[in-house]
Amino acid sequence: MNSIEKHIVKLAQSQRYLLAVSGGVDSMVLAHACHTAGLNIAVAHVNFQLRGSDADQDQSLVKSWCEKREVPFYATAFDTKLYCETNHFSIQEGARKLRYEWFADLVEKHQFDKVLTAHHLNDNVETFLINFLRGSGISGLKGIPRDKGLFFRPLLDVPSSEIRAYAASHQVPFREDASNASDAYLRNRLRHHVIPHLEELEGFYSRASENFKLLATQEKFYREIVSREVENYFISKNPVEVDLDALKRSPFFELLAYEIFRPLGFSATQIADMLKAKTGALFYVSSHKAAITARGSVIVVPLEEANFQQEFLIEPDTDMNFPIRLTISTCNALPRTFTSKEAYIAADKLKFPLTLRKYREGDSFVPFGMKGRKKLSDFFTDEKTDRFTRENSWVLLSENEIVWLVGHRVDNRYKVDKESVHILKLSTE
Repeated sequence: MNSIEKHIVKLAQSQRYLLAVSGGVDSMVLAHACHTAGLNIAVAHVNFQLRGSDADQDQSLVKSWCEKREVPFYATAFDTKLYCETNHFSIQEGARKLRYEWFADLVEKHQFDKVLTAHHLNDNVETFLINFLRGSGISGLKGIPRDKGLFFRPLLDVPSSEIRAYAASHQVPFREDASNASDAYLRNRLRHHVIPHLEELEGFYSRASENFKLLATQEKFYREIVSREVENYFISKNPVEVDLDALKRSPFFELLAYEIFRPLGFSATQIADMLKAKTGALFYVSSHKAAITARGSVIVVPLEEANFQQEFLIEPDTDMNFPIRLTISTCNALPRTFTSKEAYIAADKLKFPLTLRKYREGDSFVPFGMKGRKKLSDFFTDEKTDRFTRENSWVLLSENEIVWLVGHRVDNRYKVDKESVHILKLSTE
């Protein structure tokens, strides 16, 4: 029994498997071995419409193979180029997302237990080298996971040479992807020009396989330790706020910062700059914004462009949680003390509905205790308010006049005085 068959016979006969089959040698060998072993299988094939008639011939081969063996066959086609252009993905990223989402849909619809893919040991070595060159850390160096969610990779310890030898000895039909010969992709350049030299080393693949197993175990242990340690530096999780001053006192602060901010999309360079940045500095990625605050922390919030220009109408006795926490209720008298998160307004001076929106450049109001109008930008400067807080400040308006710079200051024109009959309490707590 060869190494491929040894891995396939370990799969449970009682489970139903969906095989991702492109028509290339690796996936066709996987399909042949699983069918020969008598497993309950079906085949899924994706036509990404990137290679013209070649892609159509790939599909025809896979379909014909399935029909001869009465194996259930599922196929779909995507306009991958359009999808990637629309969603700003690279072709490789977009194709991967499309096929994996489709596989998940098939699993749910037809109740498969696992999706089997034909990733092998050479793929793992290539992925290791790519991640090493990108500086991905231990998470990338451990290589491709064998078992993750819906997906299982039974051939991950098998080198490509054994797969091709199996195909030859069992006369497995397959098609060569012409794009594999191109050096346009980093993976192909490594495959053509680097890995052949590594293969000359005696026992290279056996040692590589053992190292991937060891790295996977080490990464799991590392992840458990780090996940406990980083909890010590969170001030809050929603929004994410991290005590940067405390973090910097750790002898491993750079590593911990990477583990906290990298999952949010920030690059290693951005994280290093973040650790050196001064109050008010901002850092952007496609999904989040981070800012250094005056209190020695960094706050990270999602970029929700729709909310920046959106306005929300507020009625009396409001209790809202989005886009910010805001409650409005009536009260009989002013308390002796209250925080900046609360405001007391003369209700008789308001006209409902009120409007809640983000602070905009050019906004002005009459700060409590003053008589003259002042731009909010000048108010923020006088209060030494950091840039992040400014950009994320909300204002409550009555007929286009600011009533409350939320969390900061009431407009003097709406303050409670001796003539006030009804009092409203506004709170963001």
